[in-house]
Amino acid sequence: MAVRNFLAWRYTAKDGTVYVRRADSRMTAQQGDNDPDGAVGGSSAAGLSPYREMARNIKPRHAICKEAGAAFRGNVVIYTKAALDALVTGTTTFLIYDAGGTAHTCVVLDTVDEGARGVIGA
Repeated sequence: MAVRNFLAWRYTAKDGTVYVRRADSRMTAQQGDNDPDGAVGGSSAAGLSPYREMARNIKPRHAICKEAGAAFRGNVVIYTKAALDALVTGTTTFLIYDAGGTAHTCVVLDTVDEGARGVIGA
């Protein structure tokens, strides 16, 4: 398994609350520097005190991505609503790493906004 570098990263929920999530630095480094590269948004939470850890019942917004001509798929957590809105389906790309540490250039197939929280049954 590839070595990953986890760090504290800020996630802004749709209600404006800022949470801290554990994130791989290879993913958070993707901030849309070159078109059509996507940005995950957010910022480092290093030294942030006090902070709120993201509750497990919050389903984070994410992009569903696939490598062209291959079976590899992956989801990328998007840390701000603005970053999610900036993604272009079929155009925006992310580097996604498999369990062995190999990078895959994947295009965004779809985006999923933050899910409802605190709902039991329906």
